[in-house]
Amino acid sequence: MNDLHKADKEKVKQLKQFQKALMKLSQKYPDVMVFGNMDGDVKAYVSVSFPSLGCKDNIVKLTHEGKVIQ
Repeated sequence: MNDLHKADKEKVKQLKQFQKALMKLSQKYPDVMVFGNMDGDVKAYVSVSFPSLGCKDNIVKLTHEGKVIQ
């Protein structure tokens, strides 16, 4: 049971780090909206002011360490 508690603490720590990083990115790129669904899919919507991204329907897949996390 103690190992499970440690694992939960590590997950909470990772979530807090993700929250800080996401807040920084949100402040730096206010035109990007990130959303997810109950299935765990995460997407980002980019306003039409960035047409040079070359993405379909202004939806950009999110990546983490070079891998798509969607």
